[in-house]
Amino acid sequence: MNSAVALESPSAIDPEGHVELRPDLNRAVEAKWGTALTGGFQIIPDLLLRYQSTLSLTANDVVVLLHLTMAWWEAERPPFPRPITIARRMGASERTVQRSLSRLLKKKIFKKIKVRDSNNEWRQAFDLTPLAAKLNEIAETDMIVMRRRLHRNEAAGVQNQSLAQAQ
Repeated sequence: MNSAVALESPSAIDPEGHVELRPDLNRAVEAKWGTALTGGFQIIPDLLLRYQSTLSLTANDVVVLLHLTMAWWEAERPPFPRPITIARRMGASERTVQRSLSRLLKKKIFKKIKVRDSNNEWRQAFDLTPLAAKLNEIAETDMIVMRRRLHRNEAAGVQNQSLAQAQ
């Protein structure tokens, strides 16, 4: 892979913070995964995996987090999967999932909160904004993030210069 491609931003973020995949990337993702995407997908920052050890996350912790983030599409709507559901999907015991949830809570990766479900019943939910905050803090000093930001800013400067010349 050449460095120009590796540094390209895979998406654009609009002023409201929504991520829009580039059309060519969208086609590439569909070509790679095919109809499996119809079953759902998630977007996870690579920093979670690259800094798993730094965050002291076990393999089970990461898989549990992936199950939590699978249901977290909107920042204001925290996920509320039951530990037994996560355990069944993982092929693990409910106690294993509970231990991971306890470790993650102790490390302040998430906060437990109460939300009403679609039946207007109270459910325990997982506020993952602390995880996002930790990853954003890591991003401030991550070399790959810094290179990509520089590349994006340089590309934006070229675009802005082209627009100014066109006017």
